[in-house]
Amino acid sequence: TWETPVTQVMPDFKLGDSDTTQQVRVEHLVCACTGLPRQDMEWLFEFKDMMKYLQMELKKGALPNGKRVASEQNVLKRQETQIMIGNETSYGLGLMVESL
Repeated sequence: TWETPVTQVMPDFKLGDSDTTQQVRVEHLVCACTGLPRQDMEWLFEFKDMMKYLQMELKKGALPNGKRVASEQNVLKRQETQIMIGNETSYGLGLMVESL
């Protein structure tokens, strides 16, 4: 999940401070709110086709052939407000969302 500590999936992940290292979750690497560069680009470009990526987002984690590559919960979490960057615009987990 987005809340998984990074050290559980990347045991070699280390920052300059061990306490801070233990607090970094997967969502922090994707949203770039830690100041570190995004770590999901390699996964994103596995799709080799933005249309397939968009279809996966619209099907809430499933590919057009039905194969699930992300949980619906994780896809929907990306759409939640994380950081407000304007009156009606927020940024979170790699997406900019505008309220209509």
